[in-house]
Amino acid sequence: MVPIEITVIISTFNRCQFLKEALESILSQEYDDGYFEIIIVDNNSTDGTRELVSGYSSAYPGIVKYVREERQGLSNARNRGVQEAEGTIVAFIDDDATADRGWLKGIMEVYENYPDAGVVGGRIEPVWLSKKPGWLTQNLEMSFGVLNYGNEIQELSFPKTPFGGNFSIKRVLFLALDGFCRNLGRRGDCLLSSEETLLCHLVEQNKKKLYYTPKAVVHHKILPERLNRRYLFKKAYTQGISNVILERELKQSQNVSWSNDFYDLKEMIKGSIRHLLSGKHNLLTEDIFTIYFISGKLRKRLE
Repeated sequence: MVPIEITVIISTFNRCQFLKEALESILSQEYDDGYFEIIIVDNNSTDGTRELVSGYSSAYPGIVKYVREERQGLSNARNRGVQEAEGTIVAFIDDDATADRGWLKGIMEVYENYPDAGVVGGRIEPVWLSKKPGWLTQNLEMSFGVLNYGNEIQELSFPKTPFGGNFSIKRVLFLALDGFCRNLGRRGDCLLSSEETLLCHLVEQNKKKLYYTPKAVVHHKILPERLNRRYLFKKAYTQGISNVILERELKQSQNVSWSNDFYDLKEMIKGSIRHLLSGKHNLLTEDIFTIYFISGKLRKRLE
């Protein structure tokens, strides 16, 4: 029996309409059959997810596998997927994304050429399902999972890390570090994040390195219902909360004072007023995003 080199894990919750395209993109990889597997982790979907995956499992036995994880949350689902995986490397892609045909090959090339690699991630390009709003600057696109660190393979260092929508790690290392933190990661409408950032920090502490490769490309759908300032500011606020949880997990919170955040908040409000009065309205959304981000940090620090 051929040893499985890489396991692709797709965690899903009521995204049957997108999951099929994600699955097809992995099955179309320029990678030898039998050397990879796909695990779909169903996180309590109530649509036709199980039936969809069952059809693929029958058509691709031993390649497409279905797992149901009842503990809600992205970290729980992904951790379960790794437990079920057989690959030496585990790779994650979102259920509303598709991968270029060379995605797996691009990831594995880094592990083969850089033996010190613990984590490898790649570029995430947006797929706009509706018109991109004018207020959405390039800086803010990262809040929608867009990532481009350039056109060269490069080593990264915490806090600059790959994003979870195009992320891979050596399975034995993932298990040794107890996987993604269950206090972080999205759970339903709760937009907590930074679970992959924390994991990357722990990887570096264990003397392994982080790499980015432009050869492993994922295309992430930006859903129309998210393309509004309300969602963006909620994301910013929750990101602030996530950052404080991250600090606490890393035992860094004692080095950070809430007064510093309060000072930053005051300065950012002053800056936004200056931009408003000077007519630089294109910067206002970024200003307000940062205000929400700092407010989230303050709220969590003062709990």
